[in-house]
Amino acid sequence: MTQNRARVCKKGRPRRRDPFNPNADGKRKTTLMNRVHVVRKRGERIKVTFDEKGQPEGKHGDELMSWIGVLAREHVPIWIQDWRSSDLDETKNLLWKETITSFTVDEGFPSAC
Repeated sequence: MTQNRARVCKKGRPRRRDPFNPNADGKRKTTLMNRVHVVRKRGERIKVTFDEKGQPEGKHGDELMSWIGVLAREHVPIWIQDWRSSDLDETKNLLWKETITSFTVDEGFPSAC
C-alpha cells in the first residue's frame, strides 16, 4: 500500500508546485529563450531601447539580458575568474555576433557591458 505524501524540501517545507504542470518536481528548468530563436529563424531582430544610463529597458531589455545569460552559460567556461581577460576576446566576439543576430542594439552596447 502506497502512501500519498506531499513532497518536502530539505528544510521540511513543502515544495512549490507548478499549477500548470502537476508532474513538475519543484525545480527550475533551464532558460532557453525560445521566443528569441523563433524571431531569429524568421530573419527578424528584436529592438531594444536603452535608458539614459545605457541600461536596456522594458520587456525587450529583459529578454536581451536573459539571452546574454544563456549565451554566457553555453560559451563561457565556468573557471574564468576575470571577464576582462584577453583570453576571452574570441569568446566575447562570438557572444556579440550572436547577440546582434537576434537583437537590434546600439554599437556602443558591448563597451557598456
